[in-house]
Amino acid sequence: MRLFERIVRFGADNRFVGPMFRRLLLPSIIFSTGWALSDIADAVVVGQQLGTVGLAGIAMVLPVYMINCTFAHGFGLGGSVRFSRLMAHGDFGLARDCFGQTIFSALVFSGATAVLGLCGMDVLLAALGASSASPEVLAATREYLAVLVASTPLFYLSNILNYYLYNDDNQRLAVTGAIIGNVSDI
Repeated sequence: MRLFERIVRFGADNRFVGPMFRRLLLPSIIFSTGWALSDIADAVVVGQQLGTVGLAGIAMVLPVYMINCTFAHGFGLGGSVRFSRLMAHGDFGLARDCFGQTIFSALVFSGATAVLGLCGMDVLLAALGASSASPEVLAATREYLAVLVASTPLFYLSNILNYYLYNDDNQRLAVTGAIIGNVSDI
Protein backbone atom coordinates (compact mmCIF):
# COMPACT_ATOMS: atom_id res chain seq x y z
CA MET A 1 0.00 0.00 0.00
CA ARG A 2 2.86 2.38 0.75
CA LEU A 3 4.21 2.02 -2.79
CA PHE A 4 0.79 2.85 -4.26
CA GLU A 5 0.51 5.90 -1.96
CA ARG A 6 3.97 7.04 -3.04
CA ILE A 7 3.00 6.66 -6.72
CA VAL A 8 -0.23 8.61 -6.27
CA ARG A 9 1.54 11.34 -4.28
CA PHE A 10 4.46 11.55 -6.75
CA GLY A 11 5.15 15.19 -7.46
CA ALA A 12 2.36 16.34 -5.14
CA ASP A 13 4.26 19.52 -4.33
CA ASN A 14 4.84 20.27 -8.01
CA ARG A 15 1.93 21.86 -9.93
CA PHE A 16 2.90 20.21 -13.22
CA VAL A 17 4.72 16.92 -12.61
CA GLY A 18 2.27 15.38 -10.15
CA PRO A 19 -0.92 16.05 -12.11
CA MET A 20 0.73 15.09 -15.41
CA PHE A 21 2.06 11.86 -13.91
CA ARG A 22 -1.34 10.91 -12.52
CA ARG A 23 -3.03 11.89 -15.79
CA LEU A 24 -0.72 9.71 -17.89
CA LEU A 25 -0.44 6.77 -15.51
CA LEU A 26 -3.64 4.96 -16.52
CA PRO A 27 -3.31 5.59 -20.28
CA SER A 28 0.28 4.35 -20.14
CA ILE A 29 -0.73 1.20 -18.29
CA ILE A 30 -3.54 0.57 -20.80
CA PHE A 31 -1.17 1.13 -23.73
CA SER A 32 1.48 -1.20 -22.28
CA THR A 33 -1.08 -3.85 -21.47
CA GLY A 34 -2.47 -3.70 -25.00
CA TRP A 35 1.01 -4.01 -26.43
CA ALA A 36 1.78 -7.01 -24.20
CA LEU A 37 -1.53 -8.68 -25.11
CA SER A 38 -0.76 -8.13 -28.78
CA ASP A 39 2.61 -9.84 -28.41
CA ILE A 40 1.06 -12.68 -26.43
CA ALA A 41 -1.62 -13.13 -29.10
CA ASP A 42 1.07 -13.24 -31.80
CA ALA A 43 2.92 -15.97 -29.92
CA VAL A 44 -0.24 -17.98 -29.21
CA VAL A 45 -1.54 -17.80 -32.78
CA VAL A 46 1.84 -18.57 -34.32
CA GLY A 47 2.49 -21.31 -31.76
CA GLN A 48 -0.83 -23.00 -32.49
CA GLN A 49 -0.61 -22.62 -36.27
CA LEU A 50 3.10 -23.26 -36.86
CA GLY A 51 4.25 -24.81 -33.57
CA THR A 52 7.86 -24.60 -32.52
CA VAL A 53 8.98 -23.74 -36.06
CA GLY A 54 6.93 -20.53 -36.05
CA LEU A 55 8.00 -19.61 -32.54
CA ALA A 56 11.65 -20.14 -33.52
CA GLY A 57 11.10 -17.83 -36.49
CA ILE A 58 9.67 -15.13 -34.22
CA ALA A 59 12.55 -15.53 -31.77
CA MET A 60 15.15 -15.18 -34.53
CA VAL A 61 13.54 -11.97 -35.82
CA LEU A 62 13.38 -10.28 -32.39
CA PRO A 63 16.75 -8.47 -32.75
CA VAL A 64 15.50 -6.75 -35.91
CA TYR A 65 12.26 -5.84 -34.16
CA MET A 66 14.16 -4.39 -31.19
CA ILE A 67 16.48 -2.36 -33.44
CA ASN A 68 13.41 -1.00 -35.23
CA CYS A 69 11.91 -0.11 -31.84
CA THR A 70 15.07 1.72 -30.83
CA PHE A 71 15.15 3.90 -33.93
CA ALA A 72 11.37 4.46 -34.08
CA HIS A 73 11.26 5.54 -30.44
CA GLY A 74 14.38 7.65 -30.94
CA PHE A 75 12.82 9.59 -33.81
CA GLY A 76 9.50 9.89 -31.98
CA LEU A 77 10.85 10.89 -28.60
CA GLY A 78 13.54 13.23 -29.90
CA GLY A 79 11.29 14.97 -32.40
CA SER A 80 8.32 15.31 -30.09
CA VAL A 81 10.36 16.75 -27.22
CA ARG A 82 11.84 19.36 -29.56
CA PHE A 83 8.33 20.03 -30.90
CA SER A 84 7.03 20.58 -27.35
CA ARG A 85 9.86 22.95 -26.48
CA LEU A 86 9.21 24.99 -29.63
CA MET A 87 5.47 25.09 -28.92
CA ALA A 88 6.13 26.19 -25.34
CA HIS A 89 8.23 29.09 -26.64
CA GLY A 90 5.54 30.09 -29.15
CA ASP A 91 7.58 29.05 -32.21
CA PHE A 92 4.62 27.40 -33.94
CA GLY A 93 6.11 27.57 -37.43
CA LEU A 94 9.35 25.96 -36.27
CA ALA A 95 7.33 23.36 -34.37
CA ARG A 96 5.47 22.43 -37.57
CA ASP A 97 8.79 22.29 -39.42
CA CYS A 98 10.20 20.04 -36.69
CA PHE A 99 7.24 17.69 -37.08
CA GLY A 100 7.63 17.60 -40.86
CA GLN A 101 11.38 17.05 -40.66
CA THR A 102 10.95 14.25 -38.14
CA ILE A 103 8.38 12.48 -40.31
CA PHE A 104 10.42 12.98 -43.48
CA SER A 105 13.69 11.82 -41.87
CA ALA A 106 12.03 8.78 -40.32
CA LEU A 107 10.36 7.82 -43.62
CA VAL A 108 13.64 8.15 -45.54
CA PHE A 109 15.58 6.20 -42.91
CA SER A 110 12.94 3.48 -42.42
CA GLY A 111 12.33 3.21 -46.16
CA ALA A 112 16.04 2.81 -46.81
CA THR A 113 16.39 0.17 -44.10
CA ALA A 114 13.34 -1.65 -45.46
CA VAL A 115 14.80 -1.72 -48.98
CA LEU A 116 18.21 -2.79 -47.69
CA GLY A 117 16.63 -5.45 -45.52
CA LEU A 118 14.56 -6.86 -48.35
CA CYS A 119 17.46 -6.76 -50.83
CA GLY A 120 19.91 -8.21 -48.32
CA MET A 121 17.54 -10.75 -46.83
CA ASP A 122 20.04 -13.63 -47.06
CA VAL A 123 22.77 -11.63 -45.32
CA LEU A 124 20.32 -10.58 -42.61
CA LEU A 125 19.13 -14.16 -42.12
CA ALA A 126 22.74 -15.32 -41.81
CA ALA A 127 23.48 -12.59 -39.24
CA LEU A 128 20.46 -13.73 -37.22
CA GLY A 129 21.64 -17.35 -37.33
CA ALA A 130 18.63 -18.54 -39.30
CA SER A 131 20.63 -19.81 -42.29
CA SER A 132 22.13 -22.58 -40.16
CA ALA A 133 18.72 -23.60 -38.79
CA SER A 134 16.49 -26.28 -40.23
CA PRO A 135 14.91 -25.54 -43.63
CA GLU A 136 11.48 -25.15 -41.98
CA VAL A 137 12.77 -22.63 -39.43
CA LEU A 138 14.66 -20.76 -42.15
CA ALA A 139 11.50 -20.51 -44.27
CA ALA A 140 9.38 -19.32 -41.32
CA THR A 141 12.03 -16.78 -40.32
CA ARG A 142 12.36 -15.50 -43.89
CA GLU A 143 8.60 -15.04 -44.21
CA TYR A 144 8.18 -13.26 -40.88
CA LEU A 145 11.28 -11.12 -41.42
CA ALA A 146 10.06 -10.03 -44.86
CA VAL A 147 6.77 -8.82 -43.39
CA LEU A 148 8.53 -7.06 -40.51
CA VAL A 149 11.09 -5.37 -42.74
CA ALA A 150 8.53 -4.32 -45.37
CA SER A 151 6.32 -2.72 -42.73
CA THR A 152 9.17 -0.76 -41.10
CA PRO A 153 7.96 2.68 -42.34
CA LEU A 154 4.47 2.06 -40.93
CA PHE A 155 5.96 0.94 -37.62
CA TYR A 156 8.06 4.11 -37.41
CA LEU A 157 5.09 6.35 -38.22
CA SER A 158 2.91 4.66 -35.64
CA ASN A 159 5.43 5.25 -32.87
CA ILE A 160 6.31 8.79 -33.94
CA LEU A 161 2.67 9.90 -34.20
CA ASN A 162 1.98 8.37 -30.79
CA TYR A 163 4.74 10.48 -29.19
CA TYR A 164 3.53 13.63 -30.94
CA LEU A 165 -0.03 13.02 -29.79
CA TYR A 166 1.14 12.65 -26.21
CA ASN A 167 3.19 15.84 -26.42
CA ASP A 168 0.32 17.70 -28.05
CA ASP A 169 -1.83 16.97 -24.97
CA ASN A 170 -3.85 14.33 -26.79
CA GLN A 171 -3.24 11.30 -24.58
CA ARG A 172 -6.66 9.79 -25.10
CA LEU A 173 -6.29 9.82 -28.88
CA ALA A 174 -2.76 8.35 -28.58
CA VAL A 175 -3.97 5.52 -26.35
CA THR A 176 -7.04 4.95 -28.55
CA GLY A 177 -4.83 4.71 -31.64
CA ALA A 178 -2.46 2.32 -29.88
CA ILE A 179 -5.33 0.13 -28.70
CA ILE A 180 -6.86 0.03 -32.20
CA GLY A 181 -3.46 -0.91 -33.62
CA ASN A 182 -2.96 -3.65 -31.04
CA VAL A 183 -6.47 -5.03 -31.50
CA SER A 184 -5.89 -5.03 -35.27
CA ASP A 185 -2.64 -6.91 -34.70
CA ILE A 186 -4.41 -9.48 -32.52
